[in-house]
Amino acid sequence: MKGITPVIAVILLLLVTISIIGFAFVWFSRIGQSVMNATGTQVESGTSAMQQTVILENAKGTSVTVRNSGSVNIETSKVSVYVNGEMKACTWDTDPITPGGVSTCDLTPVTCSTGQTVKATSPGTPEGDTGTCS
Repeated sequence: MKGITPVIAVILLLLVTISIIGFAFVWFSRIGQSVMNATGTQVESGTSAMQQTVILENAKGTSVTVRNSGSVNIETSKVSVYVNGEMKACTWDTDPITPGGVSTCDLTPVTCSTGQTVKATSPGTPEGDTGTCS
């Protein structure tokens, strides 16, 4: 009987060790998978934003025209127009703006006076494309 006790103790220690290793493996696998999923989502989001760029084509009177210089459609709700640093509400003539396409923002009742600074921003051009009213 005295020889059986050490054998049982070793078997129990091995079982405990194996179960802890199994638990750790499953836990780290789940953490790794969630990190990979989050990273993939961030990369897709960043890539999509970089493809949504605009160029300020024209600004005159109550209209500002922008061109989609990116490679995906841009919803006009994601495009902002600023006159002298102040964001203005727009009524767009097309939505979404297709790649290479243009859309005109109607600023009515606001007018863009000659010489005022105009800026158009989008997810891919957060710093904006700037021009002046003519």
